[in-house]
Amino acid sequence: MKHAFLIIAHHEPELLRTLVTLIDHPDSDIYIHIDQKSDMNLFRDITAGQSRVEFIQDRINVRWGHYSQILTEMKLFEAAHSKGQYSYYHLLSGTDLPLKPIGTILKWFEENDGHEYLGAHPAPKKFQNRMHRRYFFITRKRNIATSAILGLEKILGLKWNSGTEVWMSSNWGSFTHGYVSHILSNKTWIEKHFKYSFCGDELYKSTLMHNLGLEKNDRGSVLYVDWEKGNPYTFQDEDYDELIKSDKMFARKFSIKHKSLINKMTEHLKNHV
Repeated sequence: MKHAFLIIAHHEPELLRTLVTLIDHPDSDIYIHIDQKSDMNLFRDITAGQSRVEFIQDRINVRWGHYSQILTEMKLFEAAHSKGQYSYYHLLSGTDLPLKPIGTILKWFEENDGHEYLGAHPAPKKFQNRMHRRYFFITRKRNIATSAILGLEKILGLKWNSGTEVWMSSNWGSFTHGYVSHILSNKTWIEKHFKYSFCGDELYKSTLMHNLGLEKNDRGSVLYVDWEKGNPYTFQDEDYDELIKSDKMFARKFSIKHKSLINKMTEHLKNHV
């Protein structure tokens, strides 16, 4: 079984090197998108001993909460999908790390083949407007223009794509070749529904899954994230035992600022092959 690891990164080159080292395997191909705003020279020396590593050349200026995040994911899906059929496409952040040795991860997916691992669920009411309203000026803090447009839409009773139920999930996940094919063949549908959405990367894969009637094939996320202690929380030295005891395959997020944890995790994974 061949696997494609699709990584979106914009900083922490040393951490990305560690991630690539830990997923390096003859059955892994690695595709990396570096944000257009980032200095590519910081990442050019990232290679693997057994995996093929490909950097996306036509880089996107990725903006938080913006449709550019979806376009970046699409570029990665297209790059991998065009090379042939992978058993799984794992969409990861450059600040993720595996929680199991790569051989164990690949074997687990072989034993649990044929399912999606996303964690899709109906969006709570407070999140539904992320698709049903139009966000033209997205910033991390609500700006006057966005507030004015959203207020006007509410007054006029405008609800875009009202016939489509909104589902949501993490934007990260592991997907079969079949589902990635669905994503790519529905690019026009995705653009229609999410071009002016807010944080649409957390909506489009799960909403499409539900729209196609495939949500029963979703077995939930295999990514460990702590949203209670942060947004999300960055793991530190004291979280080591918790991380290695987790039944998840991957975790986010990490930072080279906590290098002793990174080193400890790396040593653990290499010694438990």
